[in-house]
Amino acid sequence: MKTMIRLVVVTLVCMLTCSKTLHASVKSHMTVDNIIFSMDRPMQLWACLESSEKYVTGIHKVHVLYRSSSKAYEEAYRVVRARFPKVHFHRQGPDPAKDFKPLLLTIVHLLPKTSQYIMFTVDDIIMTGKVDVTKCTKAMEKYRAWGFFLRLGLHIRRAYFFPDEKTPRPHGRRVGSGRRMFLWTFKDGRRDWRCCNSVDNVIYRKNDILESLKKEEYVSPNYLEASWLKSKYRDLSRLGICYNRAKNINLPMNNVSGAFENKCEHSFSPAQLLEKFQQGFKIDISKFHNVRNSCPHVIYRPRFIKREKVSTVLHKRSK
Repeated sequence: MKTMIRLVVVTLVCMLTCSKTLHASVKSHMTVDNIIFSMDRPMQLWACLESSEKYVTGIHKVHVLYRSSSKAYEEAYRVVRARFPKVHFHRQGPDPAKDFKPLLLTIVHLLPKTSQYIMFTVDDIIMTGKVDVTKCTKAMEKYRAWGFFLRLGLHIRRAYFFPDEKTPRPHGRRVGSGRRMFLWTFKDGRRDWRCCNSVDNVIYRKNDILESLKKEEYVSPNYLEASWLKSKYRDLSRLGICYNRAKNINLPMNNVSGAFENKCEHSFSPAQLLEKFQQGFKIDISKFHNVRNSCPHVIYRPRFIKREKVSTVLHKRSK
């Protein structure tokens, strides 16, 4: 009888241990997918993808939801696709106001069950430092944060549309290994520190935002952000988390949507940037390595350098 009881106990312990191991294994394989929005900006998209390739690890798949208004832009996007063959491109059709939301939901539903996190990014984002997104999601779970904001850091003290107004970081606390992260409550912040819903390189749990993606009305990334700001999904009692040092910048060089203001002191028209791209140029992303910006958006006239040939890149990758 005692032998039988021991056997049952051992079996239960083994089952519990295996269950915990399996659960930990499944949880450890929860992945992050990056969805990038782009319109008539092959030059900026190249820089976004190149800097992500250089600095970001832990991404499962990258999807680009893009719009091209002419054959010339579409051809330029084909050049980008050739350089980044692992990226999944999804082109909007002739009526982009109607297909943006359905296409975005299609991409989200294409993500596997293990993809529990979505990172939204816009094409004028340039990564500036190394980041492992798996560490970001672990921190989100540990501190129960709503999202991980790669665009914010302790040095962010101004807002793009309010350059003369100081927006100091809110009260919060440094957390994580080496206290390299910062945790705060949105209601304690101002401007960018108060913005809990953004498409500027922020990681969210897929299940947290899925309902809003389905129910909100929007026709572009700008309108998605705008609808989030006014909806019930804007909960300022939630927590945000970021690194002490921001991992990217926004480089606003032109306005392609026409619906929202985009002030650019060193502006280039989309046509001018397209022409430079057609001539074989790209943005020199090395100039932004570990930059310490006071605002997420950086007004800066970039340096353009010649791109490497795609065939050479692909040849090097195959070795």
